[in-house]
Amino acid sequence: SISGRVLFLPGTIGSSSASAVLMELVHNGRAPAALVLHEPDAILLLGLIVAREMGWETPMAVRLERGRFDGFRHSRTVVHTNGAINLVQ
Repeated sequence: SISGRVLFLPGTIGSSSASAVLMELVHNGRAPAALVLHEPDAILLLGLIVAREMGWETPMAVRLERGRFDGFRHSRTVVHTNGAINLVQ
């Protein structure tokens, strides 16, 4: 389950349904705690924008260089409100 977890997405395919799926996860309280993307995905992030406009609590989305993703693999992480990503000891 991705619910409540920091979800690292080093790449996306750009499916037109991605925004609707993410919005449904937010609406049902099953969204990840944060999304970490290599580059912005306008379609995916549209789901967060619409959910926020509807007054729903949305996960944070932050950008991270692709080369840094492996440093977080199999680790517990937290994304702070300022966008900082840290390993949890």
